[in-house]
Amino acid sequence: MIEKLGDFFPFLMLTTVRSMIRKINQLFVQNGIDLTGEQFAVLNILSPDFNQMPIDAGISQQEIADFMGKDKSSVLRGLDILERKNYIERRPKPNDRRVNLIFLTPTGKEILSKARQVDFEFVAGVTTRFDKRDFEGFKKVLQQISDACVD
Repeated sequence: MIEKLGDFFPFLMLTTVRSMIRKINQLFVQNGIDLTGEQFAVLNILSPDFNQMPIDAGISQQEIADFMGKDKSSVLRGLDILERKNYIERRPKPNDRRVNLIFLTPTGKEILSKARQVDFEFVAGVTTRFDKRDFEGFKKVLQQISDACVD
């Protein structure tokens, strides 16, 4: 039986993720990076070094939504903002003009590079507080929990 909400594992995971997102959003503002944590995630998904797709392949809005575990309409709103900032561009899929493929623009690649540096420093500052083996074990357990939720 759970005696207090802080002992409820899913709640602890949720509050941890929210704290990390809140902190990265603050760091982006402090460093003049016009992105939110969620927008940063989308730009990473579009980056060929992250998604392991060919550089000119592009990714559909539905694929982004699936990867983020969100519905297509909420991803659309985020993509509209990124497009207004000139971080992404939409191009019709050559063999299916009903589908737009999303690509990083040069401006998007530049802001992603700056944001990754801030994120790297943040994550390094957090993770260096832990024993490396303990942290690797923690990541393994998180992956096992994620995998168990898919079954």
